[in-house]
Amino acid sequence: MFELNIGDFYFRQGILGSVVLDRYVGDDKEVNIPSEVEYEGKKYSVAVISSGAFEECNNLESVIIPNSVFVISNDAFKGCCSLAEVKIPENCSYIANSAFDKDVKIIIPESNCHLFILNDLVYTICGIDVEVIGYRGRETELEIPSKVEYKEEVYSVTSIWEFAFDMDCDLKSITIPNSVTTIENYAFNLSDVESITIPNSVIEIGIDIFNGCDYLKYINDTYIGDFTDEELEKFIRDLESRSE
Repeated sequence: MFELNIGDFYFRQGILGSVVLDRYVGDDKEVNIPSEVEYEGKKYSVAVISSGAFEECNNLESVIIPNSVFVISNDAFKGCCSLAEVKIPENCSYIANSAFDKDVKIIIPESNCHLFILNDLVYTICGIDVEVIGYRGRETELEIPSKVEYKEEVYSVTSIWEFAFDMDCDLKSITIPNSVTTIENYAFNLSDVESITIPNSVIEIGIDIFNGCDYLKYINDTYIGDFTDEELEKFIRDLESRSE
């Protein structure tokens, strides 16, 4: 595995002929991320923006992300206080919920066939279903819909992705619809959620979905504020078995 420094950009080798943008160390107001780099005579596409790559780049006002990028990782642009909006490339299939501060307007072009935003929820398309991968709103209460319509197609909402509500400090109450069958690992990681409704339809729950949720008090009207970690884990596993 190689590492590569080009100007203010630091890269490392990724998979399948790609590189990961690990860190930007410049202080420019406008940044154009390259779509490919060359190492020892071979070209590699820039496919991933790594965790914290542009974190606290306070001067950054505009960034152009190339269509080669498929993944924008957690905290990639955290704390970029001068960044007002960003256009997501058409080939991008995953944006971590904490990749951008909520004050940053996320623009996903219609040409992107993987992602869309509707009523502040970020979805990824999986065949005839969609999965929730992030939330950009400032509301304190959220009722996730069971179905959404996008480009004249109706999709069922079936899953809450890993870190979908990661570090969300606005939401206090979340209602999950009975179309959802899966809640993935760390779905509500370090969020300030206080109460959540999980329907009987959920048959698969990942690990540590409430990791660091210090304010969580109610799950399905059951007070769990005094639960030990072991009691909470048992309670969650019991939720999985309700539909069996």
